[in-house]
Amino acid sequence: MAAVDAALNRRLLPDLVDLAARRPRAGKVEFDRALRLVDGRSESFPETCMRLGLRAAGLEVEPQAFVEGIGRVDLLVEGFLVVEVDGFRYHADRRAFSEDRRRDRTAQLLGHPFLRFTYDDAVWATGRSAHEVRLAVDAYVRRRRIGV
Repeated sequence: MAAVDAALNRRLLPDLVDLAARRPRAGKVEFDRALRLVDGRSESFPETCMRLGLRAAGLEVEPQAFVEGIGRVDLLVEGFLVVEVDGFRYHADRRAFSEDRRRDRTAQLLGHPFLRFTYDDAVWATGRSAHEVRLAVDAYVRRRRIGV
């Protein structure tokens, strides 16, 4: 799935309509199921892993969503919770570290819950990470219901 996401993202494969038209004769059901999960907006392997884990947990996920005041976020869950998946390579220098902190603060000030996960969290502990996101979504919804 991550390979297809990446190929679509980099325009190495045609769009989903063209891919669907190339459905094989054998394995049509599996092909169609997989095609529904593909999303070329995912920009990395761990983002794809996290997106699929969150979807498997029954959560609505939008990859590379634009959030006013914050910018583009890796994943927007249930329309309000920001999930970032950070690989060390792209988040280790001083500028990236500072920008990540700014985005965290801005999200909090704008009322967006914000969770940050590592590559290992997204790839090797996907179930646990999805469970943590589910807990955050449920807690946020509970707080909104009681007006906190």
